[in-house]
Amino acid sequence: MIAPAEIIVPKLSKELYLCSLRPALKDLLLRRIKPLKEEKEEKDSDEFIIKAENDSFNIINSNNYKKDEEKENEESNAKIILINDEWPNISKFNVDKYFKILNKSRNYSLNYEFEFGSIVLYGEVVTSTQTLLDKNVKLTQKLPNGFVTLAAQQVEGRGRGKNTWISPPGCLLFSFVMRHSLNNKAAPVVFIQYLLSLAVVEAVRTEPSYKDIPLRLKWPNDIYVEKFNDSSNSPELVKIGGVLLNSHVFENEFLLIAGCGEELLASILVKFELFYKEFCENGRGFEPFFDIYYKRWLHR
Repeated sequence: MIAPAEIIVPKLSKELYLCSLRPALKDLLLRRIKPLKEEKEEKDSDEFIIKAENDSFNIINSNNYKKDEEKENEESNAKIILINDEWPNISKFNVDKYFKILNKSRNYSLNYEFEFGSIVLYGEVVTSTQTLLDKNVKLTQKLPNGFVTLAAQQVEGRGRGKNTWISPPGCLLFSFVMRHSLNNKAAPVVFIQYLLSLAVVEAVRTEPSYKDIPLRLKWPNDIYVEKFNDSSNSPELVKIGGVLLNSHVFENEFLLIAGCGEELLASILVKFELFYKEFCENGRGFEPFFDIYYKRWLHR
């Protein structure tokens, strides 16, 4: 009898790295969240602590963060957010490459001012990128549209209902913040999860080496690939990703946290933002996307 493989739960990362396309975006973000800092903090300091509903965050300039502080920080539950005008050198996330791809993808639509993906908060191992945003709404409300959290691994990845899992190494898992007006009756919020899953598939297929991969959408939010083999005439369906959308309502808008487990982050964010812009402005909601959605639909 073969013993089941032991599941190794990786240790949560203490440090989170704040990366922005331009230093001015980082500075703007700090100004937005600074009113949330603890009263005991120095008024004019750029280093401060925020206590949100589920987590505490200690914002520190990376130049002032010393390795000999790690033991002291292990005794605190606060997450360390490291900030700097320079992009950090992270072993499992190439920040420079990410922003270059983001800019390249955006250049196809020069007449649109993009937001999504310009500011990223990265942690190597987190509970869940979705939880960081969805369970800390006090902070999330202050974050700009398109703010992204991402990780190399999750130990409490979230799905529909109460489903959780430990993600394997090698994944790029992300969530992002967006706002959707309650007054836009022509663009119902329920369709946004379909737009995101469609954006994932189409972004993957825009890559030349991936354009022939038979990706399929399973309603409402799962992404599958058709895997063919010689022993069967019908393909085997393998799930490779999914989309999760959590919502909060404040005044006249939805505050949405959208999460997904996929590669090609920059291309996905650009594709989704373009889809979302058309969805909100065309006056016909999801109707213009029917043809391409049914083309990728698993339930045909």
